[in-house]
Amino acid sequence: FFFQAEDGIRDFCLSRGLGDVYKRQVLSRADWLAVLKTPNAKSVLSESLLFNSLRCGIPSDLRPHIWKLLANVNEARSRSTPGYYESLRDSPSAETDRIIQKDVDRTFRTEPFFSRDTTHRALTNILRAYAAYDKDIGYTQGMNYVAALLLYTYGNTTSTSPRGEVTLEQEEAAFWTLVFINYERNWRGVYTDRMPKLFSLIQTFEKRLVREVKGVVELMKEHKLNVIDCFGHHFISLMASTLPFQFSARIMDVFLFSGEKILFDVLVRLVQISRDEILDQPDTECLFNFLKREMVQRSFEKYTSKLNFLIPCAQTETLRRKD
Repeated sequence: FFFQAEDGIRDFCLSRGLGDVYKRQVLSRADWLAVLKTPNAKSVLSESLLFNSLRCGIPSDLRPHIWKLLANVNEARSRSTPGYYESLRDSPSAETDRIIQKDVDRTFRTEPFFSRDTTHRALTNILRAYAAYDKDIGYTQGMNYVAALLLYTYGNTTSTSPRGEVTLEQEEAAFWTLVFINYERNWRGVYTDRMPKLFSLIQTFEKRLVREVKGVVELMKEHKLNVIDCFGHHFISLMASTLPFQFSARIMDVFLFSGEKILFDVLVRLVQISRDEILDQPDTECLFNFLKREMVQRSFEKYTSKLNFLIPCAQTETLRRKD
C-alpha cells in the first residue's frame, strides 16, 4: 500500500465523515463501514491505524468485505475476462484433480459448513482453478486449509444462496484471495519443491525462539527434534489447519495486510505461555506431540475470551474495537 502524509490522512477522515478516526488508534465499526464505501480509502489511511485495527479485531460480519479490500479482489476480478474463473476450474489434469479430491475429502469434514456437498464442491473448484492458474506449482498440500478458511469466511454468511449454498461470487472471491496470498504475500515459495520460503521462515522463527523463550529450542535439540518438524505445518497452512476459524481468521486479517510477521508473533506468544508445560514433557514423543498438536489447542481454549492476548500488538491490553 501507499500512504499519504499525516495531514492528508486527517483531511481524508474529516472530509469522508470518519469523525475522530484520525485521533483514534483503531477503527470503529462505523469507521470500517465508511472505509468500505469510500473508493481508494486504503491508500490514504495511515498504515499504523490499519495495522492496529486489524490486530485488535474487526467486526466479524464485515470481514468478507475487508478481506476483499485488503486482497484487491475486485480489482483482480475486473482485470480478468468474463468467465475466466469458471474456465480455470474446469481445466486441471486428471491426476491433479485426484490429489485435490483426496485432500478436500479430509479437510474440516467434521465442521458442519464443510459437510455439505455444495461446500465440498466449491472448495474443490477453488483448488482446481488455482492449479490451472499457477501451472508452475499447481496444487500442493496445505493450500486446501488456506482455501478452506477463505471459503468459510466468504461463504458462511447471510449472503449465500437461498438454499444455503456458496455463491459463485463468494467462491471466486476466495480464489482471488488465494492468488493474492501466494503472489503478493510471496507464499508460493512455501509450496515449491525445495520450499525455500518455508526454510527461511523456520530459520527466522527459531532465532526468535532462542532469543525470546529460554530453554525450548535447547530442549528440542536434546531430544533431536527439528523446529520444522514441530512447527512447519503452521506456516504451510497459515495456521488454518490447527486453529478454530475464530482464531485463524484473526491471524489472516493481519497477514493479508502486512504478511508473515503475525505468524512469528503468534507462535512465539503461544510458546511463551506454554513454556512450563513444554519443559515438563516427560519424553521425546510427548514433547513432539505437545509442540505439534496440543500446545495451540490448549492455548486457544485457555484464552478464548482473550484472543488479543494471543495476537500481540501495540497496546493490545488497552485497545479495543469500538462497535
